[in-house]
Amino acid sequence: MMKSISVTFDTNAANLIADPAQYSNLDEPPGTAGRLRTAIAEGQIIGFVSEASVFIECLSLPDKLTYLTVALTPKVRPSPDLRRIAIYAELTRLGVRLLHAPLLGAEIFIDMPWATDDRVPQEDRVARFQSFIKPYRRHHALVAAGEKRLRIKPLAQRMAGMPSGKILKGFNDWALVLKRDWDDGDTAQQKILRKEVEPLIAEWCDTLIVGSHYSYGIQFLCTMDVGKQSGSTSLFHNSNRANLEAQGIKVASPAQLVAMIS
Repeated sequence: MMKSISVTFDTNAANLIADPAQYSNLDEPPGTAGRLRTAIAEGQIIGFVSEASVFIECLSLPDKLTYLTVALTPKVRPSPDLRRIAIYAELTRLGVRLLHAPLLGAEIFIDMPWATDDRVPQEDRVARFQSFIKPYRRHHALVAAGEKRLRIKPLAQRMAGMPSGKILKGFNDWALVLKRDWDDGDTAQQKILRKEVEPLIAEWCDTLIVGSHYSYGIQFLCTMDVGKQSGSTSLFHNSNRANLEAQGIKVASPAQLVAMIS
């Protein structure tokens, strides 16, 4: 039996471990969550979550869109959902620690102890993170989605004397357009925007999650995500698992982790 293994828990796996009752539909086979909770508490598993998971979980879609409009500015940030904060408070109580995975502006959305750089020195960890995410589109697909909508319906002019019809090229105009279309849209229009934008945010954050896992040199990445929402473009799609393995990223399900420590 392995004495201990280090594991980064993806969003769905972290939810299951933090609240097995609420996420009992994910507990396959039954008892998996309880076994993992015990293993973390007893030190068989050294657990981590990425701050990109916190962004995904603690902000609603409207709040994510709001955040994107205020990132890199002094404007007020949206407040995280207290119910979701409770999930990360429980993970903290179990001993799980947070991995750096900088979003736009390197925002912090929750008070949780950071992982230490005892596997990879900080300078190397940052370099590893940057090298991993560089080939991926990150938030670029979101920018493209906003700019497409900007071309169709420009923002109202925000500067006195701006010639009519001129599109402003502010750094976050793409985000302002997405937020505008959400706020101005009816239920049907919001549904269309959600379908367009949520997978892009999820893929962006999945890249950050895997990048943070890779940068810290954690042994296993635990997820139940198989890329159903985004298809073969997803990092977690079965067709991409071999590529992750080639980079030393070992993906395991909660049940597979239990088998490792049993």
